[in-house]
Amino acid sequence: MLIVGTTCKNCNYHPFGIGLASNEKTKDFKLMFESVKEGLRNIFQYEYRPTILQADSARAITRGFEQAFDYHEDTGYIRLNCWSHVNRNCDHRLVCVKDKTVKENIKNDLKCLQLSHNQKTFDKLSTLFNSKWNNVGDSSITSFVEYLNENWIQKNNKWFEGAAPGVPGTNNGNEGVNEDIKDSYTFRERLPLNQFLALMLNIAKNWSTDRSPLKSKDKLIYKEPPLTDSRWSEAIKFAVSKMAIEQINDSYYFNYDKEIKITFENIGKYKKFVDELKVKKFDDYSNIVKMVCRVTVNLENWKLSKCICYEFQKKYICTHVIGLAIRLKLVVPPTHTINFAFNQKTKRGRKPTAKGGKALIVD
Repeated sequence: MLIVGTTCKNCNYHPFGIGLASNEKTKDFKLMFESVKEGLRNIFQYEYRPTILQADSARAITRGFEQAFDYHEDTGYIRLNCWSHVNRNCDHRLVCVKDKTVKENIKNDLKCLQLSHNQKTFDKLSTLFNSKWNNVGDSSITSFVEYLNENWIQKNNKWFEGAAPGVPGTNNGNEGVNEDIKDSYTFRERLPLNQFLALMLNIAKNWSTDRSPLKSKDKLIYKEPPLTDSRWSEAIKFAVSKMAIEQINDSYYFNYDKEIKITFENIGKYKKFVDELKVKKFDDYSNIVKMVCRVTVNLENWKLSKCICYEFQKKYICTHVIGLAIRLKLVVPPTHTINFAFNQKTKRGRKPTAKGGKALIVD
């Protein structure tokens, strides 16, 4: 069973194509992609040619996509590799590393590498990662580093967040839909072909109707990250906190630990290590990005502001961006979220009416 879909700015996955194939070869994926393209052309007169493909690292998917949309050898589009797939494979390879502390340190370094802001940062950190762990002198670690380089750095290396900002780093949404079909429709049983084809039509219909604005908001397609009450609440707390924040041009710097005051020395290190990539040790880079946060504010449209924190890279919005917008008076939070932020509970019962007012007026 092959499923194709897209994601929205709320990180929700929206499937719009389902197919059945006896094999998962290039021709199968090509047919799947071509069917989507032709369907959009025939129904909406829209020429569909996506510029980003997110999937596991199967070469058949890549070739099928290129043939269907007329791309050539990874040029003209971005071929992302699922971070979850890379992470699971690395976990399996790390079994040979017996020291649990060392193993956890390697995993944490891989997570730092995955949060690279761009290709240059990824390339630099990959070199520093190799240097750090090859110098340990443990054959099991050296073997893992060789595996990582051969499979996930020299090729299939678009698994870092900066490869396509604003796009999910995994295809977990697709995997989740696959599991839902097995759990809610087929109940993990093999069905006769004619029965399964009828079921596929029903599944596709449900995908469409579930995304109607009249239904639950959980599956709506968002064009920008939703500003939920909980996000407003945390942002308000950040905005009114006594956290020390230093401004340099349109950038605002602060420590993640609000008890520690940001210093210009650490800001200088951040610029040197992160922006200029003048760093010689992986740990020096890792430590500074864990300590210092930077928000670049767009005064004309605060929603276009950017943050380097984990939440922003994964969700495209964060407490820091909203909180700074409030602090700079670029936006006013909804009144009810202010009460929610400071746990001001609404009194039970009827709301009081104006004093002296008559309950009923009769002409």
